[in-house]
Order: sequence, then C-alpha cells, then structure tokens
Amino acid sequence: MRAQWSSGTGSGRLGCGGVRGALVLLVHLLAVQTQDTRLALVGTDVLLPCSCPEESKSFLVWQTMDNKVVDKHCPGTDKQDVHGSFRDRTQLFYPAEKHNCSMLLRGVSVKDESNYSCFYKTEQIKKLDVELLVAAQYSIQVEVNSGEAAQGPRSDVYRCHATGGYPAGQILWLLDNVTVTSGPPTEQQNEDGLYNLSSTVTVRVPEGSVLRCVVRNPRLEGSVHAEVGHCRITTTVTVTHTAVGRGESVSPTLETTQPWVAVGGVMIILSMLLLAFVTLSYRRHRLRRRVRLVFSGW
Repeated sequence: MRAQWSSGTGSGRLGCGGVRGALVLLVHLLAVQTQDTRLALVGTDVLLPCSCPEESKSFLVWQTMDNKVVDKHCPGTDKQDVHGSFRDRTQLFYPAEKHNCSMLLRGVSVKDESNYSCFYKTEQIKKLDVELLVAAQYSIQVEVNSGEAAQGPRSDVYRCHATGGYPAGQILWLLDNVTVTSGPPTEQQNEDGLYNLSSTVTVRVPEGSVLRCVVRNPRLEGSVHAEVGHCRITTTVTVTHTAVGRGESVSPTLETTQPWVAVGGVMIILSMLLLAFVTLSYRRHRLRRRVRLVFSGW
C-alpha cells in the first residue's frame, strides 16, 4: 500500500496531524517485521532499535501494539497526542542522526512491557517491530520459627519471602542440594505489577547441613538464594542479564547477613577486645608488683 502525505489536508492526502489514525489502519496492512527483542530491568533505561536509511523522512512515529503514541517526529506539529504515560520519558535520535530512528525509553516499569512499532516514511512507509520484555530481581528473606513444628521438637518452621520481582518466579527448598517438599506457595501482585512470593517448609536441619531457599526468575539466568546453617543466614544473588540481541550481560553477586547475625558478630568482637584489655591490665599489674618487690628487696 502506498500513501501520500503532506503538511496540509485535502482529498486523498493526509496531513501530518492524521498520522495516528492512518497508522491504526496501516498496522493491519503492513507485514509484521519483528526486528529485535529487548529485556530491561525495572527502573533502568532501554534502547529500542530502529535503523533507517539516511534519506529525509516525512514522519517518524513510535507506538505500542494498542496504538498508544509513544513519541514522534512530525514537522510542523506538536506532541499533544503522545500518551501521558510516556511524556518526558523518551528520546528520539532522528533528525540529528539521519540513519537512526531508534528510541530511548527511560525508567522502565512493568507497565511498559509491550510490542513497539517504529513507523517512518521515505519513498514508502516502513514498519519495524521491537518486543520489550521487563524483569525485576527478587529480594529474599528467611525467617526461622522454632517450636511451631508438628513433627517434633527437633524440627523448625522456615518461611521464605521473595518480594519485588517480575515476572512470577519459583521458590525451591534444598537441604544439602536435595529438594525438600514444602507447603503450597503464595503469590501476590502489587499495584506496580511486581510479585511477592512466600513459601513455608517444616524440616530438621542436622548440624553441618545447609538448608537453602532458592528463588528463580524465568527471565534472568542464575538465582537468588538464602542459606540456613551453622547459626547464620546468608543471602546470595547471582544474576545474568540476558537481553536478546544486545550481547550484554551483568552478573552481580551480593552476599548479606541477617541482622541478628551481624549483632552476634559485633558482640563477639567486643567480647574479644574486652578480654584482651583485661589480660593486658592484669599483666601490667603483675609487672608493677614484681618491680616493687625487687626495689623493696634492695
């Protein structure tokens, strides 16, 4: 399909202000050309690519699959039809870069997950699609409640809470790398679209063994897990950002200790310092006493 565009209006010709309505029609007529898929972490910026020839373009429009205008370059018009959720969050590189019709989207949220279309016109109207997937890593915490177990005094109840992740993840319990049967997990989604997961297991952890709560995000390689053993709980994060087509990976590792463990460590250090001070004072006292005895013998 060919269409004629001009800065004015008239029979058989569309003004630049009519771009949106025309694209709603064209999206059903043009062949879908999925160019790329992007994976963005919540709160970060993402580049949606759209390469284009250097020829001058009558217009450039980015829109979502439900026809929301995200950003546009249309000479002689304003951006009043840009959807409110995208206002002041985007940047176009055209016309400063004639061959670059890409768009930068800032502060990605779960609501931004969609298929985006890049429309531009030189001799003909071209359409390129980019799928944007969103992910957020979970924060994890394990609680230990002794005496709640029905399996005997030597078993404890462990609760694993994974919060603020996307999409819905999976919680696994491992005792010395062997899967432990747990109760049915709970799953809630907050107003921002992020998930909170919870799982409970009742088990006896022998001395020298390690109980692990593992949370897996289907869009991020690696996992987040908390370990229980040797009177301490540690949380470790190992994640790879697998944005398709970007060739970039991020593998952060984070290890934290629960507050009661940190307090216990501080108390041990203070006790050792106090013991060292008392020992040093006692030795000084004995040395002074010996010196007095020597002088009194003279």
